[in-house]
Amino acid sequence: MNRRVALIILDGAIWYLILFPKNSGNLELYFLDVGQGDSQLVNLPSDIQILIDGGAPNGEVLSELAKVLPANDYYIDLVVMTHPQLDHFGGLVDVLKKYQVGAFLSTSRKGEIDAYGDLMEVLKTRRIPHII
Repeated sequence: MNRRVALIILDGAIWYLILFPKNSGNLELYFLDVGQGDSQLVNLPSDIQILIDGGAPNGEVLSELAKVLPANDYYIDLVVMTHPQLDHFGGLVDVLKKYQVGAFLSTSRKGEIDAYGDLMEVLKTRRIPHII
């Protein structure tokens, strides 16, 4: 399947679940304190979890996720890397190693540091679908 088609289908599915949730839960948005950098977790009413960025490679994103996710929840539906700067993707390496991830979404920009290669290697090793 063409990646563009896959992205369109994924986008449509997410909007459908936002507009027509299966249950009456609330949309939850968490701004995770990961030090320098950004990270947000979106819990959609239909139990879909989206992690956007992971902050620097300092372990903080794992600590923050442990505060907001149930102790037995080790599945994140979608991890999004907004751009390949270390303070946005560095913590995602640990997330991809600890959590089962449904898909990884990024832009076509490539990172210029070794840690970016580590991220791509984890995606390949764990066989996580990578949508560009």
